[in-house]
Amino acid sequence: MPEYRADEFTVGIMGAGVLGAKVAESLQPWGSRFASGAVAANPGRRCRASPAEAELGEFLQGTRVLINLLPNTAETAGIINQTLLAQLPDESYVLNLARGVHVVEEDLLAALNSGKLKGAMLDVFSREPLPQESPLWAHPRVAMTPMWRQ
Repeated sequence: MPEYRADEFTVGIMGAGVLGAKVAESLQPWGSRFASGAVAANPGRRCRASPAEAELGEFLQGTRVLINLLPNTAETAGIINQTLLAQLPDESYVLNLARGVHVVEEDLLAALNSGKLKGAMLDVFSREPLPQESPLWAHPRVAMTPMWRQ
């Protein structure tokens, strides 16, 4: 299994609330770099907002690991879709720790199957519990956490 260093991956955090700030703060000691528009990683400082829609393309192009912590709103439903995923660099990673409605699961699977994404870590799903017939269960590039079982 190859080894990676945190400073080899530019992290983009969508969601500038308490969780986004905590994740950025937690990654900072590891030497993580943050994509332009990501939440600030300065402990004790307020985070700036997630990238505006006009800046989203530039933000995504500079992101190797996308961490989603957005709130569930009408604007964020389905935000992680084919259009967004296509703007990430090849062999990127997506972590969805927010709400299942953010991810269009078919688009995520297509990006994983094509090799566009190297992997995904999912904490939530559009349907919970995740149906047994979902291809996410057996996908070799998907890691799932059991949060939805609680």
